Amino acid sequence: MSVEPGRHRDQARVAAAQRDDAADDPRVPMEDRYRRMLLELPPAKRLEMACRMFSTAQELVRAGIVAEGVTGEADLRRRLFLRFYGRDIRDEAFRRRAADEIASRPSARRPA
Repeated sequence: MSVEPGRHRDQARVAAAQRDDAADDPRVPMEDRYRRMLLELPPAKRLEMACRMFSTAQELVRAGIVAEGVTGEADLRRRLFLRFYGRDIRDEAFRRRAADEIASRPSARRPA
């Protein structure tokens, strides 16, 4: 059994036993189990997973925008920005300026 730095072996055994008990206990809500499982992952792995999920979400939204008939790269970037962040920007004029700025930038998209 590997022990995290600064963690005593007995503490690690108790934590492992608690995880095993929780995994078998139907009273523990699934969200709690999933959260505990994610928190046990190293931070770098959690960040990697979050980045992959965000990239997947972008590709799904991009596919939906293309399905609506939008084909120009600048318009795609504008629509992506508004879909992801538009509701968070209350000032309409600022939202339009920010979307136009994003649309005018060269694409940073890597080829698939």
